[in-house]
Amino acid sequence: MGERTTINSVKEVAPASIQLIWVMAQELGHLYPRLKDSGITLTESSLAHPDEAVARCLQLLVLAALSMHGGVFIPSLTKLEYSETELVLYWAGGAKDHLTWGKLDVPFNRFLKYAQKQIWRKPFSEKMTLSLVRECLVKMVQNSQILTICTERIEALLRNDLEVLSQLGESTPSDFIFILISSLPPSQLNHLFLYLCPFFPEDLVVKTTEGNQVNVTTLFDSPSQDVRFLIEKAKIYLKLYDATDLPVVRIITQMKTTAYLKEALRKEAVLKAVQSNLSAIREAQIVTRLKVYWLLSDLLNQLIKA
Repeated sequence: MGERTTINSVKEVAPASIQLIWVMAQELGHLYPRLKDSGITLTESSLAHPDEAVARCLQLLVLAALSMHGGVFIPSLTKLEYSETELVLYWAGGAKDHLTWGKLDVPFNRFLKYAQKQIWRKPFSEKMTLSLVRECLVKMVQNSQILTICTERIEALLRNDLEVLSQLGESTPSDFIFILISSLPPSQLNHLFLYLCPFFPEDLVVKTTEGNQVNVTTLFDSPSQDVRFLIEKAKIYLKLYDATDLPVVRIITQMKTTAYLKEALRKEAVLKAVQSNLSAIREAQIVTRLKVYWLLSDLLNQLIKA
């Protein structure tokens, strides 16, 4: 077994979601030249015993399809460990998946079942099939479309075009909202949560990623400078922003967020800080992710049609 690396020790400040994209980019850097124009054809029979490089590519495909579950920051992924031979994923709640690179074995099939439940709410298959490969490719296209919209919104804000804030609401991907509020300086993010508090019922309760029940007004009414805690608050906020089962809460959250951001970003210091953070997130989370999606799609479409 290769020496395992806990990515957190290498990139301590990077969330697990960014670490995962880094791992996928590293793997693709080695796989792409090996598989591009290789003449290999994927069939149902070849999927039963795939070439080691093809198996790695399929593992990356499933990871890519899962890589925006719950948003670009993948809230359910807490940590990962990576080496030349394996990848270990730690999930909220204590579960973990152990993948051996290049092997579509029992642990991989267990992970495959988990991934399908997260992405589509039900498993299509207990093992890799051509149909599932195509479903994952479609999911990557959908993820790419969301990221493209996010990129357009980010670039508008980088040009000081605050009119983009008028487009917040139903037509804007929640991923962009999360990216935007996560780019606020901690003091402004705290202030956003405090600003929203009076508009929510005092008994409003939301379930966290770990399955715990939290009172929203109590949580938002407690300022913090801990960045990780603020990100957790932002995840709860996003649940409210997308709460289809709480339409009034959703509308309030969207309307008040738009009003708050329009006012906050008129301040030059806040706008500059947000622009700096947005630029960094665009490079770390969006540009690299889109490249990974494109390279994987290019390889898999070739392998299917070869």
